[in-house]
Amino acid sequence: MDRTTPHAQTAAANPFKEIDMAANFISSLSLRTLLAVDAATCVLMGAALSAAPQALGDALGLPPAFVGWAGLLLFPCALLMLATALPRATPPALAWLVVIGNAAWVIASVLVATLVFTPTALGVAFVLAQALAVALIAALEYRALPRRATAAHYA
Repeated sequence: MDRTTPHAQTAAANPFKEIDMAANFISSLSLRTLLAVDAATCVLMGAALSAAPQALGDALGLPPAFVGWAGLLLFPCALLMLATALPRATPPALAWLVVIGNAAWVIASVLVATLVFTPTALGVAFVLAQALAVALIAALEYRALPRRATAAHYA
């Protein structure tokens, strides 16, 4: 006789149920919400980088001026994201610009971590982790972009 509870049986049948639910929730977020989250993360990262470029540069093995300027660059990016998120109808060209800009940031981050500078191990981990986070949000924003063309256009 099976003495496990129904919940334990369900969890055993699908051990990734919570992960699936989280993934479904995240992929269901609207483009406006994703852009607002993207803007908020830019402001937070920009504030951190521009507030302590010397300390972060030393810890990460990156030039402090580079860290500071990277932080300051994030503020206009956040404004663009917010300007794209606020209108009732998201301007498609601006949304594409955000997605492409995020992709460029990811590429630049990988280059910074591997070719441009010689960061510390912590620096490599930090730069690549934030690149992964930006890639994830860019992918979610891309998925949420309105699709103008339908399969009927190609038939």
